[in-house]
Amino acid sequence: MNPSQASGSAKETAFVTGAASGIGLAEDGFRVALLDQNPDAIWKAAASLQGEGWDAIAHAADIRDRPAIAASLSAEARIDVMVCAAGIAPMHSFLGITKEDLHTAVNVSPLGTFICCEEATRRIKSNDCLTARKKEARRTCILRAS
Repeated sequence: MNPSQASGSAKETAFVTGAASGIGLAEDGFRVALLDQNPDAIWKAAASLQGEGWDAIAHAADIRDRPAIAASLSAEARIDVMVCAAGIAPMHSFLGITKEDLHTAVNVSPLGTFICCEEATRRIKSNDCLTARKKEARRTCILRAS
């Protein structure tokens, strides 16, 4: 199976950005839709989860690209949880930060997170995400910053 193709599962789905490093909710019974800007890394992460028997799918996109995020989210049958874990920071001293470094960090971390959260919330609100066992909504956006 090509991990970049969605399966259209009706299972509760957690969509995770910045997921190439292995963050996920598969052990909690969710289908995990992993998103990262690095296609090779994200497909490898999804294949690793699939190899362990988990329900995982990969999407490669830059979180600053609203149309790409919207398309990735729309490829899923449902979105119940959005985990925004993608982020970037300059890897040198504070006094060495350039205007370009700051521009990139601001566009990825707060702006990209906002785009993902907003696009996911539109889809989460349109889902009937009631769980059979609790009869309560399990819809949420989780923002992780570092």
